Amino acid sequence: MRKFLKSKTFWVVAICVIAVVAILVYGKLTGAKTYKDKYADLDMNALTKEGRADTYNAYLLRHEGAATPKQSVVIPMNASSVLSGEKYSFAGSNEYEGEAEVLKVLENGYVVLKADVPEAGFYNIALSYYPDQNEADSRGIEIEMALLLKEKDDEDAKAPFSGADAIKLPRVWTDKEEPRKDNQGNQIRPGQVEMPRWENVSLTDELGYITEPYMFYFKEGVNEIRLQATQEPLVLRSFVLSAVSEIPTYAQYISGADMSTTTKDFNQKIQGEDSKARSSQSLYSTYDRSSAGVEPYDVKHQVINMSGGENWKYAGQWIEWEAEVPTEGYYRLTLKTRQNYNRGYVSCRSLYINGEIPFKEVSAIKFDFDNDWQLATLSDKDGNPFLFHLNAGVNRIRLQVTLGDIGDILTEMTDSVYRMNQIYRRILVYTGTEPDADRDYNIDEKYPDVVPALATECKVLYKIVDELVAYTGETGTQVSSVLTLATQIERFVDDPDKIPGGLASFKINVSSLGTSILNLRESNLDIDYMIVSGEDYKIPKDSVSWFDKAAHEVRSFLASFVVDYTAIGNVYEGDDRTTITVWIFAGRDQCTILKTMIDDSFVINYDIGVNVDLMTAAVLLPATVAGTGPDVALNVASGEPVNYALRGASVDLTQFKGDASKGIKSFEECFSEFMPSSYVPYKYTYKDENGNDHEGVFGMPETQYYNLMFYRTDILEELGLTIPNTWEELIAMLPVIQKANMNVGIPSTERKINGVTNPDMNGFFAQLYQRNGKLYNDTGSKVLLDEDISVEAFEYYTMFFTHYKTPTDYNFVDRFRTGEMPIGFVDFNNFNTLVVSAPEIRGLWGMALLPGTPVTDENGNPVDADGDGEQDLNRSCGCWGTCSLILGTTKNLEASWTFLQWWGSAAVQEWYGRELEAVMGESARYATANTKAFEHLAWSSEQRNMLLEQWSYVVGTPEVPGGYYTSRHIINAIRKVMNQNMDPRETLLDYTRDINDELTKKRKEFNLPID
Repeated sequence: MRKFLKSKTFWVVAICVIAVVAILVYGKLTGAKTYKDKYADLDMNALTKEGRADTYNAYLLRHEGAATPKQSVVIPMNASSVLSGEKYSFAGSNEYEGEAEVLKVLENGYVVLKADVPEAGFYNIALSYYPDQNEADSRGIEIEMALLLKEKDDEDAKAPFSGADAIKLPRVWTDKEEPRKDNQGNQIRPGQVEMPRWENVSLTDELGYITEPYMFYFKEGVNEIRLQATQEPLVLRSFVLSAVSEIPTYAQYISGADMSTTTKDFNQKIQGEDSKARSSQSLYSTYDRSSAGVEPYDVKHQVINMSGGENWKYAGQWIEWEAEVPTEGYYRLTLKTRQNYNRGYVSCRSLYINGEIPFKEVSAIKFDFDNDWQLATLSDKDGNPFLFHLNAGVNRIRLQVTLGDIGDILTEMTDSVYRMNQIYRRILVYTGTEPDADRDYNIDEKYPDVVPALATECKVLYKIVDELVAYTGETGTQVSSVLTLATQIERFVDDPDKIPGGLASFKINVSSLGTSILNLRESNLDIDYMIVSGEDYKIPKDSVSWFDKAAHEVRSFLASFVVDYTAIGNVYEGDDRTTITVWIFAGRDQCTILKTMIDDSFVINYDIGVNVDLMTAAVLLPATVAGTGPDVALNVASGEPVNYALRGASVDLTQFKGDASKGIKSFEECFSEFMPSSYVPYKYTYKDENGNDHEGVFGMPETQYYNLMFYRTDILEELGLTIPNTWEELIAMLPVIQKANMNVGIPSTERKINGVTNPDMNGFFAQLYQRNGKLYNDTGSKVLLDEDISVEAFEYYTMFFTHYKTPTDYNFVDRFRTGEMPIGFVDFNNFNTLVVSAPEIRGLWGMALLPGTPVTDENGNPVDADGDGEQDLNRSCGCWGTCSLILGTTKNLEASWTFLQWWGSAAVQEWYGRELEAVMGESARYATANTKAFEHLAWSSEQRNMLLEQWSYVVGTPEVPGGYYTSRHIINAIRKVMNQNMDPRETLLDYTRDINDELTKKRKEFNLPID
């Protein structure tokens, strides 16, 4: 037996058995089994009619059976077409590339266009737009418009469906220059600049789930179309209700083609990194040194050698190249690509030639997962290469991200998540978040419609499983999450008594399905090069052998001993110029952006070298003590400047006078661009050289965050509630919200982020500051928490947890998505998180000012300062953020200030914010503390105005010697009241004494006066 186990025969047999089992299992998972019998009677149209009324599919069903007329309707862009409007004009012929008739609508303006439609039915809307370049009107961000129509029973125009009120019109970007090399031999990617030109588009779904252009229904006769410029001016030269038409098949496209003029032996290789235009700043060319199969190849240096990468993944994004052919004719197109991002998933691209998809077969070209680069000529299913008509001279070849067939699947998934969250909330009203395990809830009797609704969702999910497997060819992680939820719901339907006990896991599984939607939306692809060629040209093979791969790994290993991969950009050593060192405590992307900006602008303008190091915050203090720290530190926590100032380790910025002749601002000029609240934590009063008290500022604000109110419009409407304007109004709403087993998200000291407790005291600070309370006395020597106004604020704040039982630990985004938390108070950056991560509630939520406290005079009478007839509200709140500082050990004081004033300027902060969002996406929008830069970031006009209004109420919290004890004991006091039900007043007074003792101790340690 032992001999057999060791024999070659045994291992051959074993391997064969394993292989057979693997094939059987794989076959079972990838299509051998389907669930069609489980959803055979499913009527998706009926389900759409019963679901959200504002979806695009519901809109189509409302006009089911409508015709698609063959005649387009052109609406001239002149006064004869405009019925009414505000903030619009007709531009002259010289303003926009010589166009004679151009309609311009300023941001927040609108026009109502007249459309005389000869035949009722569905039309696409095609328009030609231009990105406005007038700096007085435009901020240079993405254009957004809303299209509103009147349905037959509507008094006012409204968006016909969700999505029509937020139509994006991208600007066109290109490289500012050719790639440069730093002094380490690495290529520096060029910056992006706008390339304004007329763009022709048909209005489509921003998310890309609807892959065809939107269809709009218009009645016969005169129709009113209201266009609103919600973000940036809207400049149009044409607006057409175009006939809905089918893209021709390849057979139709090639039929009758004249091949005689084609240069059949022609070939042109176009490198991926040589793209000429793109729809986003983030789609810049990048580099790959992980593979031997890319060209140009360099294992040691950073060489720009491909397009695509991590950022080219969302529907609608496009990259464009130019191909120049000697004669008009029909040519082949070969692409060298790599899709190694999503295993078990297909990335799709639409091919545009000179602005049009030539035929249906290239409307969604599929690229399967593979770790290696793949070279393939675009061909039909039998391998016959497609021929594309190109004009003599320059032709534009565009690849645009499309979701293809998975778009419909994602629509089904998104709608299902929305409906299941509705079901979850329905059950939640009855059982609560923690159902009693010993109670019989009889949900099928209490809510007779819930179990049938779950049964329908189960069918939908099984259908989605089959569609995903058919599309991807295998069962991946995303399919597994859908299948898990489907089987759980099936158990619920078979035995409704299992619903209460499984409600928590049901919520988690629905959330996982939402995450799957986000993952499936991503469609990454890399482009190394493309070849345009005639029929007679033979495409050379381009493959990497095993030996090439092994040699690449050896080269990479050897290069790791001589290349400093942490060095970013130029390293300045040994030259005559003044050089400073800057440390940044952020990610590598932020560091790379910063260094590129420094080399492109600061070094050139000021002739000061800057070496940037990416570090962790923990090393700053020991490095400073050891004398090896930087000259300037960026992205520093707000508590550090005063702590360093106490020890003489940071520099007072008020001393700098500037030099206008050298373009260097003074402290006053620089800080005039910040809200005073942003640098309150960086102030510290010390004795100057003459022994006089001087209030210094030891840090420059970088970011500033504060809370706003987020609310679910659909749920508030269901409950018959409106947005609370005061805290008392919120308290009055709580019984209604909590009766439905929902709740409100009050900032809490117990909240966890990624499993780590992240205390948030801004709920308390809002109550304190809205009552005009202060945390410290004027000298910072005593905390004022023992004053009546502070105690009142503390009692009011803790009352939300003790009396009204609002949750202390919660994931706001998850609960907001499910609807468990229809109102929450969190920082404004959650806006972009929700936009990106919660597509299923698009159009169902909003952001508003914090509730306020009514303002009274000293006699308790209402104050109406603005004379609008309503009592004024104090909406004050606390804030937090990061800053930059100059270390006291610097030997280049003036050079350090020169850099800091450059870094904090509006132009540079705006530049950095845009680059950051371009590289890392919308959810990474920069919360700059510079007010002028903030106004030019990609917030809509409505959002920007709201943020600026709340910003005006923000109050900065001072940092004082021993201040760490203040925050620690406020948190302790809150927790003791929340968790042990202690008396708020006595608890706060006890901790106030402890805090003041510590403040006195610290002031003695640093020889500071004691009151």
